[in-house]
Amino acid sequence: PCFIFEEMPALNSDDIPRLVLADSSAEVETFLKRRQIPFSAWPCALTQTERVFINRESLRDILNSGRRELSRFVASGGILILQEPEFGIVNESHLPVLDDLKLKISRRQDADMGGYDSYVFMEDAEHPLWRGIEADYLKLFNGALGGEMVSQHDVAPNRDYNALARCGLSLSTAAVMEIPYGRGIVVISRIQVRGRLLKEHKGPGLYERRYDPVAERYLLNLILSGQK
Repeated sequence: PCFIFEEMPALNSDDIPRLVLADSSAEVETFLKRRQIPFSAWPCALTQTERVFINRESLRDILNSGRRELSRFVASGGILILQEPEFGIVNESHLPVLDDLKLKISRRQDADMGGYDSYVFMEDAEHPLWRGIEADYLKLFNGALGGEMVSQHDVAPNRDYNALARCGLSLSTAAVMEIPYGRGIVVISRIQVRGRLLKEHKGPGLYERRYDPVAERYLLNLILSGQK
């Protein structure tokens, strides 16, 4: 099927949470500026912040240097969002996130040549993360070859979590997770929005990443919606 998407309207300032962003790639930063979503750049004090969003390349250094501060922030009710924490990992790795929270990340063999992880299935269509997103929209970005959605990694927290979306054989792979931590929550997002947020991304190659309005809507929901 072919889907047609309308341009998303401007956001009401009252709906935008106080946000801190760490994004060394600058793609998310550019996206938010174009959408006129204000944010503070990491590092900064977290006392007036509601959410912290850390994009892939920034993760390890920030979690090493800011773990104690981030742990206090989440435990007191904040939301920490980690986007694609498995990015670039080849060998098995243990990623410390907060005090008493870490992720075991390992690359796995993909027995079905990539087909399964190109489709993501939401667990609860009523969750705010999926506002404006239909189930069929999560089957290949741009609905085409090269539209992979989740990498060939297993990401396992050492704490209980709620899977918001799954993929893989028997839907055994969590694509998005919420992890309760004190009064707050850690969101692990593995859906690959990189290369898909800016309209100038229109490479001619069949397998190249390009702008996708579903990736745009997903990222906005991820940053703005919080937990259910």
